[in-house]
Amino acid sequence: MIIGGLSIGFAAFSNSLNIKSSTTVSPSQDEFKIEASCSSNAANECEITPTANNEILISNSSKAIIENTNDGIIVKNINFYFTEPGQEITYSFYVRNVGNLTAYIKSYVFKNIDGLSKTVKCTAGEGTSQKLVDAFCNNGLSYNFSVLNSTTGYGIYHAFEDSTNQKIEINKSGLISLTVKYYDKQRRVDGPVEIEIGEFYINFSTVPNS
Repeated sequence: MIIGGLSIGFAAFSNSLNIKSSTTVSPSQDEFKIEASCSSNAANECEITPTANNEILISNSSKAIIENTNDGIIVKNINFYFTEPGQEITYSFYVRNVGNLTAYIKSYVFKNIDGLSKTVKCTAGEGTSQKLVDAFCNNGLSYNFSVLNSTTGYGIYHAFEDSTNQKIEINKSGLISLTVKYYDKQRRVDGPVEIEIGEFYINFSTVPNS
């Protein structure tokens, strides 16, 4: 969890999807406001239809849900389906800066699945060994996070852990994509696997990480 701090002479504002302590300084919604949407130029809470390198994956996967709340953005209902190494699925949506301050991606995190102490749950499909699925669930998934900034029109694909500090300027939007891949070098599971990932939270700030 990211906790905002205060420095002498300056206040670093943050719009966090996590609960803030009483010492965190937050701007008004008019000054600093980020919205998630399926559109680059309109705010509309929506369901995200995933894209994949195999059409069968899409038909057996759920649509993710975007919600804009008073605390920020939540992406949930990330449930999908893999059958063999090399497959991947992507959820894409827009983040729009409708406030008066430039925004930066501060951090992002998966929350634990309700009732569990883990962020990923894997369930064996029909005819699949749950023992093999459990081993797959611990080591078989890789994650990538990318940001396409509409200011420049160019996107850089970042490793999941290196995508902070991406700028979203005032009155601009960024296309955000979360890709999950069945790791190529993982031992093949003997059938289909149903995968559930905890809610995805993204934190924003008015200043980049130091």
